[in-house]
Amino acid sequence: MDVKPAAYRRIAALAGPLVLSGAIEASFSLTDTWFVGRLSTTATAALASVAWLDYCGVLFFGGLALAVQTRAAQAHGAGRRAAASRAAWSGIFACLISIPAFVLLGFLAKPVLIAAGIDPGIRALALRYWWPRFAVAGPMTVLAMSVSAFFNAIGQTRRTLVIAVAMTASNALFNQLYMFHWRLGIAGSGLATASAAGVGLVVGVGFLLSTPMRRAFRPHLTWRRPQLRLQFALGLPIGLGLAVDMLAFAAMQLMAVHLGAAAGAAMQIVTAMIAVPYVVGSGISQAGTTLVAQAYGRGCLSEALAIGGAVVRLAIAAMAMLGLAVSIAMPWIAPRFVNGTDRDSAAVCALCVQLVGPAMLFQVCDGWKLASNCCLMGVADVRVPAILATSLAWLLWVPAADILIFGSRDGWVHGLPQFGLGAVGGWWASLLYSLAMGALLYRRWRRAGWQHGATALAPQFAGSVPVK
Repeated sequence: MDVKPAAYRRIAALAGPLVLSGAIEASFSLTDTWFVGRLSTTATAALASVAWLDYCGVLFFGGLALAVQTRAAQAHGAGRRAAASRAAWSGIFACLISIPAFVLLGFLAKPVLIAAGIDPGIRALALRYWWPRFAVAGPMTVLAMSVSAFFNAIGQTRRTLVIAVAMTASNALFNQLYMFHWRLGIAGSGLATASAAGVGLVVGVGFLLSTPMRRAFRPHLTWRRPQLRLQFALGLPIGLGLAVDMLAFAAMQLMAVHLGAAAGAAMQIVTAMIAVPYVVGSGISQAGTTLVAQAYGRGCLSEALAIGGAVVRLAIAAMAMLGLAVSIAMPWIAPRFVNGTDRDSAAVCALCVQLVGPAMLFQVCDGWKLASNCCLMGVADVRVPAILATSLAWLLWVPAADILIFGSRDGWVHGLPQFGLGAVGGWWASLLYSLAMGALLYRRWRRAGWQHGATALAPQFAGSVPVK
């Protein structure tokens, strides 16, 4: 089935607010980096040492929230609106159950940082940021994600945009208040994120329980019957696949921080900037999840395949163009994220320019991987992608990063060859991983290998008609 121009317009109409939402949400990282950078280069390196560990935990449990989009979109496509709102409540209750696990996992940060050989001064600042950011902001964030995922699933992405605006605006205000007016320092940044996520959750639940939504989707009734077993069955593989991906990235980033404060700070700044093309590709990919799932819920397999191919092409093209723009602008961007009086500021800026090229190539291939994975999520094919991510992240990405980053005798794993490329080697290793994952996931999507597993799973999640 060929994709007509009308289908591209549908993708763009749905992706537009999602891209804006993602761009606004990405400013969370930029905002935190900018505020923390006002403290010192050491504080920025501390943020870099735990930021991706935080993302790993949030993404793992966030899989429970993202599963809402698959289940609700399939149900909506099948015309079962009450089932769609039940999926939203299932995600919310599943995320509430995960709160004790957030607290328990929080205790892993200190031994991980010690094992990574992070400087004691950087480690102390990192832990001050870690606890409010992970144990408090983490659960609030995944709860807000559940509500946003529901609105993405039913095509009301403008409500997701409003939630994102409310969270981001309040995050900047809370950062200034907590970090500088109340003098909480780097810990205040973590508390600011928690407060902002709380604002987003309140706004989202308000939308969910509004009169128009009550009439159309009956959320005031469906909360009594959450389907937690199905939510965990779909959400945990989604979360696992995303978390191991980010955990491997965290390991690569910790290797860079191990090289020193300047390398760690430059890695954090470049990571924050690659969020610009990423959020565009992510918005397009999320639109793909919704449209593919809705088509699948209606039983239109050929439509789902055609839309998925279009989404992959759009995501790659958008991320490539934006990545080129960020690469060109980096010499003017980097100085804005450092304290000019800091002794390492010049080294950080120079290293940012060196890192941005391979980082942006990584983003292009990551767009291939991301879009293909989101299309597979739309048809509830989540187990094979999770297995692939787990295998390649730890058998390819992390060893390659160790080999390329460290010099002789400095590597984490003894016996491996060491090329000593420094922080730039981490981005080349990341590029290799994303290229391999993109090729494998896209091959699975195009060959429709997911039909056998997903056909059996999808009716459980959506109650959809049989797949054609």
